[in-house]
Amino acid sequence: MRLRSTNLGNDSPAAGTAAGGHGPARPRTSAFDREGLAGRVAPFALAGAVAVLLAVDAPDLSWLAIGAVLIAATILLAVFVPWWRLPRWSDAIPPLIYLTAVAALRHAGGGAAF
Repeated sequence: MRLRSTNLGNDSPAAGTAAGGHGPARPRTSAFDREGLAGRVAPFALAGAVAVLLAVDAPDLSWLAIGAVLIAATILLAVFVPWWRLPRWSDAIPPLIYLTAVAALRHAGGGAAF
């Protein structure tokens, strides 16, 4: 008995390159694609700026400085790194840096002491 291979539509042009190499290659998409990037980055930049401004009177200014630098680094990475050339997992780097900045700003403000 011969089994028939199942075509899941992977060889259509809209599906990109299938595992078997069928169909034309489709460029990798990323949250950091240039088109619409400003609209995706702006809310995080604004939230970071507000957080830094609210924490200016923080008891520990070194953590505030670390948080501010990490937020700036996140924005610069999102804008200037050629994400389409990097592996897919590298898209997780800016969000992880941003979360680290949030933790630093929280620590600068006294943590859970409120």
